[in-house]
Amino acid sequence: MPDNPLVSIVVPTRDRAELVQETVASVAAQDYSNWELIVIDDRSSDDTVVTLQEIARSDSRVLVKRREATSPGAPSCRNEGASLARGEYLIFLDSDDLLAPACLSGRLSALHDHSDLDFIVFQTELFQKQPGDQALLWNAHTDENDLDRFLRLDTPWSATGPIYRREYWDKSGGWDRRLVCWQDWELHSRLVASHARYLKIPVADSYYRRMNSGRVSIGASGVSPECLESTQVAIYSLIDLLRASGQFGGRRPFYASELLLRVAYLYALDRDLDSARQVLCTMRDRNLISTRRMNDAWLWTRTRNSRIVRRLATAYYATRWGGKPFRRVGSDTYLNAAPSAPIEIDDSGS
Repeated sequence: MPDNPLVSIVVPTRDRAELVQETVASVAAQDYSNWELIVIDDRSSDDTVVTLQEIARSDSRVLVKRREATSPGAPSCRNEGASLARGEYLIFLDSDDLLAPACLSGRLSALHDHSDLDFIVFQTELFQKQPGDQALLWNAHTDENDLDRFLRLDTPWSATGPIYRREYWDKSGGWDRRLVCWQDWELHSRLVASHARYLKIPVADSYYRRMNSGRVSIGASGVSPECLESTQVAIYSLIDLLRASGQFGGRRPFYASELLLRVAYLYALDRDLDSARQVLCTMRDRNLISTRRMNDAWLWTRTRNSRIVRRLATAYYATRWGGKPFRRVGSDTYLNAAPSAPIEIDDSGS
């Protein structure tokens, strides 16, 4: 590793004139100075671009580009930012999140000590108004297989957690620009399934802003039809990859079917029974569930408006198939993990 490698930080943004200033300030406050910040604006309607351009005039390390392409969305913005990056290493940072002051120096130190890895993942601390007001982590690092955790929606790390070697990123396929949600889940699970060489370090060096109305949680009970369609694209993309690579054994078909059954249920909650039925039929056609199980799931899905009938249908389904159609998403530690260490850099552990 060169003594002073350039680190590229890519930030997609839209209509966040106030919050993005905090994000940029956290990058400017790094104790490592050889970085570039590439902010891709997705056609904001507020003063975001003007605000960022003022910052860029005072710091040549900040590049601001307004995106005018016909394919909007964070994935396209991130891919465009990565294509403009000149650094040897890449970090993706959302425009309402923050980096701890020693983030870059700590990550570079870890990469120097592990030169054989494609990327390294650090933990992320949650906050609402200012860092430290939550004292919780995005998730805990465990010994469980990370791919299984992604399939169970126990998402191990956030979008800002990894730092990538540029040479690896350029071969990875980047962000899936088709997706309006589940973008992080799709990317990270795909990289893990593709046998990326990586390490998890149990030290938090970034901050995720919680309770932001502009974010859609993977476990949200009220999501748009566009997001539900995107969710299916992400899930089936991973299923196809796992099947093609011989990794779709054990409990993974069960985990995947739970994800899709949840999608059907969310459609039903939105009173779109046609789409709910189509999800179940596609699962059957793709050999994820049998016709009998599909019919029982359809019976259960249609009981959404009656608590008593739903309990009966759930009991019936559980008797036939050994449990509820899907379980509570995530885990006890997802968006609720107690910090194991203060925010400081220490590359011991995995």
